[in-house]
This record gives sequence, structure tokens and C-alpha cells, in this order.
Amino acid sequence: MQLKTSWLGLALLPLSVSLWASDNQPLEAAVNPLVVAKAVEIGNYLRSLPKAEVKAAITQDILSPSGQMIQTMGNSTMLIDGNNKLYVKINSDNLNREYFYNGKQLTQYSPTLHYYTTVDVASNTSDMLNQVKNYYALNIPLKSLFDIGKDQAVLNQLTLAEYVGVSKINGQLCDHLVFAQAESVWQLWTSRSKPSLPCKVLITDSSKPNRPALSETYTWNLKPKLNNREFTFKAKAGDIAIPFKKAAE
Repeated sequence: MQLKTSWLGLALLPLSVSLWASDNQPLEAAVNPLVVAKAVEIGNYLRSLPKAEVKAAITQDILSPSGQMIQTMGNSTMLIDGNNKLYVKINSDNLNREYFYNGKQLTQYSPTLHYYTTVDVASNTSDMLNQVKNYYALNIPLKSLFDIGKDQAVLNQLTLAEYVGVSKINGQLCDHLVFAQAESVWQLWTSRSKPSLPCKVLITDSSKPNRPALSETYTWNLKPKLNNREFTFKAKAGDIAIPFKKAAE
């Protein structure tokens, strides 16, 4: 099941809800412009990171073969080196994959089946992620972190953007915000520490009666030790290359 996940997001340091009220807009207004402005701020910061390692504990609602909504669990790791190198690994109840991107090619690898697919892609990470989503219907785990506050058209479609309060996640204080669009609701928790980083995201697909949700809780390392070998796939004995099917196929 694929959730509708156009992304917004933010970074913030509010000490109270009142700090999010603008001079010209009442506190109870549906879309708080200060909250929306923070979406752009945190997104720009994340896209500017020279290096990062982010780990996520993931839960996702999916339909079982009998039609019952069930929750799957898993973990994912992402390594970022500039704007053109990326490695992602996910190990969950229903998916075990690795993704290697070196600025020229993307490889998707199944360690369980020993199958891999490699395609030529765009030369920067953000464009590559959108390219494979649109062309191959491939949503790489943690992709939403690259989309925060990036698309003004998406921000213009918000029907809700408000500050909820303070939560504690993994031992740190995080500000809780909620956003809504026509078909999805986003809840975002961001750390009060400097730099402010996403602590957790909860996305609910409100277009479906059963409202399936995806949750990602993050742990960040902004000074990882990386090398180029981590971003280029090298097949081992027994690995088999297969075609990367287009979305229409």
C-alpha cells in the first residue's frame, strides 16, 4: 500500500503556542503562516547537509491478503554524502532492500532474493528520488526528508498548519506540529536542540476509509564516517541482474 505523501515539515523553537501567532492572523486560523515558513527553513537545512546518517524505526499500515488492515514494523538507515550520493537500507516485516546511488546510477538490491536492478538517473539526489518515483513508481524509504518544504504548490494546498505542543521522543524535547491537505494529514515532531531536526513523522492517508498510516522515528548523526564504496553497488557471486520495470509495465 502506498500512502499519499506530499511533504511539508518544519524546524522550530517555540516555547508556547503564542509564539506561532502572526500579527495579522488569529491564533485559531487554520493555516499558520509562521508554521508554514518553518517548513521551508528546515527543508532547506536538510538539503544543505554535507553529510548525515539517519536511522528510523518504522511502522506502516498495510492490507493483508484477506483485506484486514495490519501494522508492519521495521528499521531503515540512510547515508547522505553531499547532494549526489545516497545509501538506504530497509529491513521490515514485508520488505528487505538496499539502494545505492553514486550520482550516476541507482541500484536496487534484494539481499533475500539476490536480485538487483541498475538504471541511469539524474545527477543529484532530490531529482533522482523524484525521477524513480514518477518513472518506476519506486518510493525509496525516508524520501520525504528531501521533500520538506520544497514544493510551493504543495504548501499552497494546505488546509491546516498548526502548532500542537511539546513531546518527548528518544529523551529529547520535540515540538509537535500538524498539517493537512485534501488527501493526507502530516504530524511532525522537531527537536528543540540546535540544529533543529525531525524527531518523528506520522503520515495518515485520509483519502481512504481505513486511514492507513506511516510512522518514522529518527536518530541523527551529522558527522558520520563515509567512503565512496558505500554508494556504488558491486554484485557478489550468485547475484542476478533483472530489468527495472517502468510504472506502466
